[in-house]
Amino acid sequence: MASLARLPELVGFFSYSREDDEAFRGSLSALRDTIQRELGAQLGRTKRNFRLWQDQEAIAPGKDWEAEITRAVEQSVFFIPIVTPRAVNSDYCKFEFSSFVARERALARGDLIFPILYISVPALLDEVEWRNDPVLSVVAKRQYVDWRPFRHNAVNSTAFAQAIERFCNKIVETLREPWHSAEERRQLEAEAGRRAEEAERLRLEAEAQWQAEEEEKLRKEARAKKQADEEDANLRRQEAETQRRLAEAAERQRQESEAKRRTEEKRRKPDEQTRAAVGARPWVESDVARLADASEPETQDQPPTPWRPSRRDWVIAGVLVAAMVAGAAAWRGQHRSEGEVRPQTTVTAPGSEQQKEEAHPPTTVTGPASAQQKEEAHLPTTVTAPTPAAQPQTAGSAPGPAAQPQTTAAAPAPAAENEEIHPSANLGTLTTAQERALKPGDSFKECSDCPEMIVVPAGRFTMGSPAVQGYNDEQHPQHLVTIGKPLAAAKFALTFDEWDACAARGGCRRDVSDEGWGRGRCPAINVTWEDAQTYVKWLSSVTGNPYRLLSEAEYEYAARAGGSTDYPWGDDIKLNGKPMANCVGCGSQWDGKQTAPVGSFAANAFGLHDMVGNVWEWTEDCWNPNYQGAPADGSPWTSGDCSNRVVRGGSWIINPRLLRSANRSWDSSDYRYSNLGFRVARTLAP
Repeated sequence: MASLARLPELVGFFSYSREDDEAFRGSLSALRDTIQRELGAQLGRTKRNFRLWQDQEAIAPGKDWEAEITRAVEQSVFFIPIVTPRAVNSDYCKFEFSSFVARERALARGDLIFPILYISVPALLDEVEWRNDPVLSVVAKRQYVDWRPFRHNAVNSTAFAQAIERFCNKIVETLREPWHSAEERRQLEAEAGRRAEEAERLRLEAEAQWQAEEEEKLRKEARAKKQADEEDANLRRQEAETQRRLAEAAERQRQESEAKRRTEEKRRKPDEQTRAAVGARPWVESDVARLADASEPETQDQPPTPWRPSRRDWVIAGVLVAAMVAGAAAWRGQHRSEGEVRPQTTVTAPGSEQQKEEAHPPTTVTGPASAQQKEEAHLPTTVTAPTPAAQPQTAGSAPGPAAQPQTTAAAPAPAAENEEIHPSANLGTLTTAQERALKPGDSFKECSDCPEMIVVPAGRFTMGSPAVQGYNDEQHPQHLVTIGKPLAAAKFALTFDEWDACAARGGCRRDVSDEGWGRGRCPAINVTWEDAQTYVKWLSSVTGNPYRLLSEAEYEYAARAGGSTDYPWGDDIKLNGKPMANCVGCGSQWDGKQTAPVGSFAANAFGLHDMVGNVWEWTEDCWNPNYQGAPADGSPWTSGDCSNRVVRGGSWIINPRLLRSANRSWDSSDYRYSNLGFRVARTLAP
């Protein structure tokens, strides 16, 4: 990258009206000679390699003046028109103006015309007139110097000489700015095309990768759903199996109860038979007696004879003996049966395994157990250890009062260790009380991927440049601005880390190129004003708080950080020889090459980094050509040319003069470039 000042042969064009020069006895030619000497001295040039072309001197008699002027314009790299009423009405001057405007476009510059207002031109004050005039329209749009007070002074007077020196300083400074030749521009355009193709290739690859990731995500979700369905099916099968087993267990218990009932019925039958046999004994004896009486023949008056048992008597006696024997056997069988059904109770010490396994409470049996009692003896009971006051019974001791079975309520189940917790969506956002407690210089982040914010105090400052600081009326007039309440500004320009977090969540574009310089902590570049609005809208929805861009006034206030010097740290581009920013001539390792990672240079007095240099930063304001009617309360200027938006701070590819805190520029709201980014702000609770 070179500059126009380094061309082997340097030519400037001095445009004026010959009638004016003659009317003032050659004073304009003398002025041209003085400017040429001053420029040659400042540029270190001689007459062999530098000249300020003037038609009267350069065009020999008999030459075609139009061809000579055209040739001179094609060689010139800057243009000094002397603006007078005759000059703006001269066809020659108009031709020279239009020719150099075309030359300026060919050089890809817009700052090589340096008008000098020498005599008042009323049409310059009438916008309708100057907009329709090819000469005045150029003069009115460029910053010109007003030398009307010097018109009657000699060019070698002290005041006039000092004005000429300052004028030439500006020309030399402009000529030394970085400039690309036509060949370099073709190479840059080819390189830009290559980068665009590479960016498009990367975008397509990223899109393909994203599509593949989305497809893989869908496959994983399908697999997870299938696995979940299989797990649900397994759980349903397990539940069905559990229900089946419980039903089988209940059926077995019913069958066992039924079997026990039948067994008890079988045991009761001998008792009933015994009771029937015992109850039949009176009938057997009377019947035997009756049979005995009936077997003797009736005799009258016959003397008794000794009784001898007959055969039938022996039969009856045998029947009686058999009945008695059967009754005794039945009685013994009854008592043996009662002994078998009486439950055996053993009391053990509290907490023993036997007590834990016993399902039957202590029972005292006083008679034959019914089937219902035997079934109830097997019902499950929750057993607890007896209290110290209870005395356990031992085998052989007298039974005490029947103890009531005790039950223990189940303890509440502990909370699941992996119980899902749903944090608030605004876990890191500030409450109104926390916002009101913030002090200037405090910092906060409202989510892990959110920008770090610094609290900027309220205050007042003078916005714009004084007349001696520059000759661009875009920065005039100076005016007082009041920032009525604190606000929060991002500590750094937005980084690719923060942009990519938005893109990963679908809130921002994915195809933003980093020019091959790296992402991470590098400032997000190649973003339009609309892209910046998309990001702050996404950030506001994530945090629930009002994020936005800085207004132009807030930006200059935050950049100056209470100072009034050219730069936030002073009037020199370096501080004690140390680089303080990234630009062409700032002295950093990134100068004129690429962006620097955010925070590579010291913060200003408010704790904000890179408010000048590195990347131009979008603001909220519409473009207005000067500060006439600008808001005085720090609010954004939302009227004017809103298709173009104000950018602030300068960048890595421009000279230090354009990094001044007061400097301002604009870009189309849909423009994106490698030196253009943005910084977010946040309104705080009052």
